[in-house]
Amino acid sequence: MLCYSETRVIDEHGNFGTDLKEQLNLRAASPVDRYRRDLASGHIFLGLIRMDALKKTRQHDSIYSADIVLLAELALLGEFYEIPEALFYRRVHSESSCIKFTPQAVAVFEDPTNSGRILLPRWRLAFELARSLQSSHLHFYEKLRCSPQIGLWYVRFSKGLVLDLLLAVKQIMHLTVQSR
Repeated sequence: MLCYSETRVIDEHGNFGTDLKEQLNLRAASPVDRYRRDLASGHIFLGLIRMDALKKTRQHDSIYSADIVLLAELALLGEFYEIPEALFYRRVHSESSCIKFTPQAVAVFEDPTNSGRILLPRWRLAFELARSLQSSHLHFYEKLRCSPQIGLWYVRFSKGLVLDLLLAVKQIMHLTVQSR
């Protein structure tokens, strides 16, 4: 379903950093085995994707970390292959969106109608990952076998989930004070 290369990181001065080798050669025939891998990567979805597979996904939805949801949906559909050579160059610097913006700011960038709203972007990501499994073509038993991965994602995102709640409470308190 997806073929991508290793990534070479470049800093703001054009100096090469380390190569990112995701090693997500998801060659397993079983969608369950592919889905159980850690799919959190900021670049592999920029590889070549089969159009027929992409049409079966929600593509790149307007949410924080939509790439992870897309990769989860693609992993349920078929294999991934990593070309063992750095062919993609990713520039990372202090103004990079992955460094500069909070998840809330990314959610507003992805969907400007979110501006001024109380947002829980990491909760939305976790929900969308669970939804991607639920709406998949898999049989009930296969979905059941994949579901522990959803729990692992919630554990992995736990600090961010708590932070989302704390920021939401802070926004609510600020709005309450302003309305008095």
